[in-house]
Amino acid sequence: MNIIKSIVICILCFVLTIFQAYCAMGEYSSNISSACIDCSFHVELIIQALITVAPIFFIQVIFDRIKWSKWFSLIVILVYLIIMWFKYINVGIFETREADWSTFSENEINIEVLSKSTMPIIICISLYIIFFVLINKKFTKNFK
Repeated sequence: MNIIKSIVICILCFVLTIFQAYCAMGEYSSNISSACIDCSFHVELIIQALITVAPIFFIQVIFDRIKWSKWFSLIVILVYLIIMWFKYINVGIFETREADWSTFSENEINIEVLSKSTMPIIICISLYIIFFVLINKKFTKNFK
């Protein structure tokens, strides 16, 4: 039962990760990546989303097993997602598809990515909270 809930949460995080990255960094999708010249933006994004989501399954399963508060689980996963979305995915995309081809300082990269990432991250956080509550209500109602 809890495994199914963890899988559903992972699928939600995967979809939100792709949505967030595409909204924030989609304008660089036609740029060539300095890390992989032959790689498409979409393939890179799917791989990064899978890498981002994999630990969430284990975090969710562990929190369910030790019966920690669902709200603590929500906060931990949100903090993890925000860090991964901003630093791993968005900064990574910007660096490989834009900054590596020109001269940006680390501070300029962070400012540029933050300006493009703020709204998509806020929207995805809001959607995650809404769906997290709905998923927990559904699984609590069906399995208690």
